[in-house]
Amino acid sequence: MEESREFEHPVAQRLADLAGVERDLELAKEACDLFLGMPHVGSREAIALSNAVGGYALVTYFRTIGSGARSGITADQVAGLTPALQKVHERLKAVRSHYVTHSVNQQEQNKVTVALNADGSLSSLGTEHSRPATFSAEQILALKQLIEGIAPLISAEYDFEWERVWDHLESLSPEARKQALTSVSRGKPLDWRLKQRRFRT
Repeated sequence: MEESREFEHPVAQRLADLAGVERDLELAKEACDLFLGMPHVGSREAIALSNAVGGYALVTYFRTIGSGARSGITADQVAGLTPALQKVHERLKAVRSHYVTHSVNQQEQNKVTVALNADGSLSSLGTEHSRPATFSAEQILALKQLIEGIAPLISAEYDFEWERVWDHLESLSPEARKQALTSVSRGKPLDWRLKQRRFRT
């Protein structure tokens, strides 16, 4: 009877990380498609929803780049994109940094305004705030094209790492293999499609 076990080992870490990267890219692309098919302006609701979906798409893509607990898209993989897509990546990184994640940027203006009477006395004091209503369709379409450009590079590395982990496990004796696979998997893989696409009997 087959028993599914987890393989928590340095040799498998990059493969595990790439599974997360692939899923984030899929989610970001789905959000781009949702944004491109919905009204962006015309009502407060449309602006709020398009901002939320566009921001989610952008942040989810750049989750794959970070240097946190999970390894992600490498500088070499970004360099493997076409020059046009490399420029898109840098431009959208600036949008993410200066518009989505930071409260003050060149696209946002906050001012104190003062109105004076003719004799120079104060009439009123107020504040003004302005910023782009939402993301543009051009920005989100460019993000989708960027995702479509980077995804095959990630998929190719996933396949390479899958083969490397399989070969490592196959090189172990049955007893050593059982010792390496110590924890019983808590359930089926979340994405059976990924497992089946690279499954070897």
